[in-house]
Amino acid sequence: MIFVNSIATAVFSMLSADPVLVSSAFNIDLNQVFNTDPNRTPWVGIYADNIDLIPMRIGTKAAKPWDASVFVQLFVQAIGFGDPADINDELYRAMTPVLDVVNSDYTLRGTVRNISGIEIAPFQRDATEEDTTFTNIITLTAEVRA
Repeated sequence: MIFVNSIATAVFSMLSADPVLVSSAFNIDLNQVFNTDPNRTPWVGIYADNIDLIPMRIGTKAAKPWDASVFVQLFVQAIGFGDPADINDELYRAMTPVLDVVNSDYTLRGTVRNISGIEIAPFQRDATEEDTTFTNIITLTAEVRA
């Protein structure tokens, strides 16, 4: 059985316990509503995503459990009121300590066999008269045994 909540909770606890993120006043949420409040940034939202199962053929390795890839998404966000280029810089400064924490333990506190991939992609780029919101997604691909 794959306990996706345990994996996402491990990522949450790793980020929440990191002294750099704590001292930098990061807001870290697990499975919560997407942030729209500029007063709650820098913000990291953690969400479990897809599970890809790779079954073994019957009779070849019947005793071996199926392998699976679990995807966990980290939304890293910066919202500000100034120049969009400055907000973009804030976003990438916020991503560095988040990635440092993830890279410190590829087993995510023993909940996965290892992280086999990290993908970073832009998610949201919104500029209004009130504020500018930039968000990137860090997708962790973790290998587990089902």
